[in-house]
Amino acid sequence: MKNDSGVKDYWVGVDASTTMNKKDPPGAITRWDHAREVAKSIVSKCETAYSKGIDLVVFSDRLKTYEGVTAAKVEEILQEWTPNGSTDIAGVVQMITQSYFDRKSQGPVNPISVLILTDGLPSTETDVLETIKAACEKMDSENEISISFVQVGTDEAGRDYLKKLKADLSGAKYDIVAVKTFEDLSQATIEDLLPKAPEAVV
Repeated sequence: MKNDSGVKDYWVGVDASTTMNKKDPPGAITRWDHAREVAKSIVSKCETAYSKGIDLVVFSDRLKTYEGVTAAKVEEILQEWTPNGSTDIAGVVQMITQSYFDRKSQGPVNPISVLILTDGLPSTETDVLETIKAACEKMDSENEISISFVQVGTDEAGRDYLKKLKADLSGAKYDIVAVKTFEDLSQATIEDLLPKAPEAVV
C-alpha cells in the first residue's frame, strides 16, 4: 500500500516455526509468546504515525499475509497460529521484495521497511543470502528497502547465523540488512527495532 504521509510502508514478519515453541530460559514464556508481544508493540508504534496499519506476514514452511493490520487486530491474527513447521525466511523476503518491485513497475511507491522476528535458523541458509542479494540488484537506490532481523530466543546457532548473514552481505550491491540479537532485544526500545527508511517516495 502507499501511505498517506508519503514516508514509508512497514512490513512485520513473525516466525511461526516449531522451534518458536521453546522457552528461553526454561520456565520463561515461549519464543512465540515473546514474538507476539514484540509484534504488538511494533504495530502499535507504527500505527501512531501510520493510521492504515502495517502489512503482517506469519510464516513457517508456509506463509500468510494480512494487509492493513492495526494494533487491535494483530493479537487476534496471531492467536490463529500454533507454531509448527520449518523456517522459510527466504520465502518471506522473496514475497515482500517481489511485491515491492511489482508495485514499483506500476508507478511511484513508498520505500519499504521490513522487520522479521525469528529465532534465527532458516530452512536453507544460502537461499536467504541469495534472495537478498537478488533484491539488491533490482534496486536503483539504497533507500528503497531496509530489512531488520530481530532474534527471538537465545539459540546460539541462530544468533551466529544472523551475524554471519550480515557479514556475508558485505559484498551486496547495497547494505540493506540490520541484525538485532536477543541480547540487543532485551535492551532495545521499540524505536530501536523499527527499520529505517527515507522520508521520500521513489
